[in-house]
Amino acid sequence: MHNRLNINMLMVALAAIAVIGCETTTEPTEPTLPSPLAPTALAAKSNNETSIGLKWTRSGADTVKQTSFLIEYNAVGSMTKLTLPVTDTAARTVTITGLTEGTIYEFVVYALNDTVKSPASPKVQWAPARRGENVPPYRLYSSASSSQGSGLGIFRAVGAPSVLTISSGGEWDLCFDDKESGNPKIGSPGQSNYVDANYAFPNGQVAKTVYFSDAVYVNASSLDDIYESEALTLPGSNGEKMFPINALPDSESGIAFVMGTRDETTKKYNFAKVLLKKQATGGYIQGSGASSYVEVQISYQTVNDVPYAVKAKFDQLLQSARTTPRKPAGE
Repeated sequence: MHNRLNINMLMVALAAIAVIGCETTTEPTEPTLPSPLAPTALAAKSNNETSIGLKWTRSGADTVKQTSFLIEYNAVGSMTKLTLPVTDTAARTVTITGLTEGTIYEFVVYALNDTVKSPASPKVQWAPARRGENVPPYRLYSSASSSQGSGLGIFRAVGAPSVLTISSGGEWDLCFDDKESGNPKIGSPGQSNYVDANYAFPNGQVAKTVYFSDAVYVNASSLDDIYESEALTLPGSNGEKMFPINALPDSESGIAFVMGTRDETTKKYNFAKVLLKKQATGGYIQGSGASSYVEVQISYQTVNDVPYAVKAKFDQLLQSARTTPRKPAGE
């Protein structure tokens, strides 16, 4: 009887060891997913005063599957990071909403392979800017018109942007000048044939100081075609100019310009981008005689010295004095 008890106890102990051995057996671990490469060519545009559009591309060397993207952004100077997931991997564009006019934001984008995140893309900074895209767009008429305006007031002391006649020339930020036969121009009111040697209109109003970059954008049917990733420049002095319309670079659709209205007392700018629309006839000027006109769209920043209606650096001299055609990012 005593020997049987010892044998039974040994069998129980062996069974316990077998059970414990089974419970401590671990399942094989899954291999770690590979990380995608960082997205490239991140660029931005201002949709309106509360939203910004972003665009990026996948690294051409990336062989890893991308299942989604993640946008990370914050107001410059703020430690609060906001994120926005993007599940449509084919589009590679996104609109960021709920932003504040005049606030500069910093953006990066990550590619994801399931939960594995790529390194960050290069950063881009941008701020929301207002749009002026009247339907039809703003029309600037011939100087021979007795009832229609030839100038566009963008940064007015009171009121929204508006086409203005020569009686309000001191409010013009942009003008269409066809006073010289066969050589119509668009650009700075102070360099037009509307003013005298003292930059004054016939009624005594002095033209604003409006500077233009020499860079222009070709093949832009709207301002939504133009994304920015690198800083542009406006001249620190002597940047007022008129662009001869007949000598503009070849473009399948519109041509866009970078401009800034400068306060000569504070030396501060309000920045804008102007799109000169090409007509169905293939030219920029529509109609004839006193009824001829050009059409423009604008993106403009009402907060001064926030140069992100256009990704611009101000008060820096241009490296080149020639007009240089540029294409919208992504072409």
